[in-house]
This record gives sequence, structure tokens and C-alpha cells, in this order.
Amino acid sequence: MMNRSLIMLVLTAIFLGSNVNAQELSRSTANRVHQAYELQSQGDDTKAIEVLESVDSSRTFDTSYVQRMLGILYWQEEESAKAEKALSHSIELKGLPAEQHTETQRMLADIQLSNGKMSQALDNYHQVISQNQTQKSLQPETVQQIWLRIGQANYQMESWTSVLNASKSYYSAGGKTTTSVLNLRLGAELSLKQWNNALKTTLVLRGLEPETERWWTQTLNLYLRIGNFQQALSTLKQYERAGFELTKDQYRMMAQLYSKQGVPEKSAQIFHNLNKGDTAKAKDLAIEAQHWQKAREWDESLNAWARASGKDNDYRWSYIQLLMQNKQYKTAISQLDKVEESSRRELTSVEAYYRLGNREQALKHAQKANQIKSDRVALNWIRYLNQPQ
Repeated sequence: MMNRSLIMLVLTAIFLGSNVNAQELSRSTANRVHQAYELQSQGDDTKAIEVLESVDSSRTFDTSYVQRMLGILYWQEEESAKAEKALSHSIELKGLPAEQHTETQRMLADIQLSNGKMSQALDNYHQVISQNQTQKSLQPETVQQIWLRIGQANYQMESWTSVLNASKSYYSAGGKTTTSVLNLRLGAELSLKQWNNALKTTLVLRGLEPETERWWTQTLNLYLRIGNFQQALSTLKQYERAGFELTKDQYRMMAQLYSKQGVPEKSAQIFHNLNKGDTAKAKDLAIEAQHWQKAREWDESLNAWARASGKDNDYRWSYIQLLMQNKQYKTAISQLDKVEESSRRELTSVEAYYRLGNREQALKHAQKANQIKSDRVALNWIRYLNQPQ
């Protein structure tokens, strides 16, 4: 939204810079206008307004000129409704020279924008642009500012394509790249789901304001959105090197991205760092264990599974399976005692005891497994273990 104090300064400058053309104004109106200028220059806007309100002229130019002055003074007195009405009257009469008419219509649009009357403001801004194409009376900076305000009004109305068109016109008028323009573009691009364009805009914003955390996280989210995981990971690492402190969720994301890049040991190490201390969650410990397992770091994986199963018994079987895989049968047997009785538990015990050379215990568990659920596996074990050695 346009800065109110800036509008007041602009309107004041226009007011003080206006020249009363006595040959065009009637004598009585010119006298009143001069009196109003004197009062205004002395800081007495209220009396200046009273003088101008008393003007009663049948001449179109007189009325247009006075209404324009009143509009400026009303605005300075924060009577925006009266300001808008006076400037609108001045414009409707079409009594001012072309350049002053255009300037007055621009003032009206600024006030309407400030008052949240977006449609009316847009209509007047576009008329100003159209008039200027013939008159060429506005400075390039003024045209740029008008296009920026057209963009702002469309943004408030969520007319996203019109926002992008306004920003293009702003640049065509010679406007420089600023955060204000880029913010408008970015909002429109995100709303239109133009992810690649939004990424380009965000990268420019990040370049202009590298200390702003928002642009880093927005860059990261957009890389993830378009599936460029390598650049997402690179952004996270740059973000950390730039001095920002990553959250736990961002570290988890980094671990996931390392995993996608085929570097499970990096993923595991990140979770290992997160899981230090007694407050580590069983789920995070299990994820750490899985990454160590993918990296074929068996001892690290077993340690993580041990911690995870200690916090949540649902992870006990994953721990037991890796113990068996790594031929740590005694530890596996001790862990099997901590799971519910089942055919699976007994058959795993059979294998563990058999690997340890204890056929007697292996047979005992095979028979128990068969009692729980008679199947081919249990029967084959019983048959095999009953054979003479």
C-alpha cells in the first residue's frame, strides 16, 4: 500500500508549486485563490478551505481549478472522502488544461488506492497512462510509479495476471529492479503456480537481501516443489554456511536429501547428531538405524536399533533381524526374550541356537513353534534336528 505521508508530501509539493493564471481565472476567483494560498502558506489550512468553499463561479475553469485545490487541502486535513469528491468533480468538469487534468486524475487515483478503492483507482491510473501516451507530459519516474501502483492495486484484488502485466510495463518504462516490484511478481507467480518463474524471482530477491531468511527458505521450498533435490540440498548447505541456524526439521530434510543423492552415511550422521541425549525419539533413532544400515555401517546401525527398541518395542524385530544378519546370535536370543510368544519368535530362536551349536535348545524351540503353528518350516527343523549327528 502506498505510504500516506509520501502522498501528503507529493500533494503539498504540487499545491505549493501551482501557479495561478490570473488571465484564465475570473478576477473574483483569482482573488480568492490568492487569499487561500496566503492562508495555506501560513499554515492555516482550515481558513484556506473556507475561502475556497465560498467560491461560486459559473466558469468551468474556475470551478475545476478551485476543486483541485480543495482536494489537495482536504487530503492534507485527512478528509479523504471530501478530497476524493473534490478531485472527482474537477476531473468531471474537464475544465483544466490537459497536463493539469492528467496530474489531477493521478492525485485522485493515489487517494483512491490509499482508501482501498482499487477498481476506481485502477480506472483512473489507466486513463492517466492513456492520456500520457498522447501528451508525453509525465516524467519516466512518474510513469514507473503509476505502473507500480497499478500492480499494487491488482495485487490487493488478487488479479495475478494483471500484476505480472503491470510489472512488465513498469520495466518497459525503465523501472529498476526493487524489492517492491519483485515482491509483487513473486506473490503473483506463486498464486499462479508458476514455480520456475517464482524461483527465478526469489533468487533475485535473495541476491538483493541475502540476510533475509525468508528468501532462503522460499528458494529451498521451490527447489523441492520442482523436484530439483540436488539444488535443494545445496541451498540448505549454503543457508547453514551463511550463518543461519537450521531447525531440527530442516536437518531432517537435509538428511532425506542426502539419502536421495545416494549418500546414506551423511543422512545417518545428521540423525546421529540429532539423536544425542536421552530425549531422542524412537522414530528418529529408527531412521538413523536405517540410514546406517544402507551405508553398511553395521555397528552404528545396531546401536541405533538398540536405542530405538529400548524406547519402543515395535522396533525390536528390526534390531533382532540385524543381529542375526551380523551373526550376533547370543544378543539376538536375549532380545527374543523381550518379544511376544509367536511361531516367528520360536523359529528365529531355532536358527540362533543352531548357529551357536546348541541343537538341543534349537529342537526345543522348533517343537514349540510347531505347537503354536504347525507348518513345513517347523516340521523340517524338527526332522533335521532329530537326525543323528
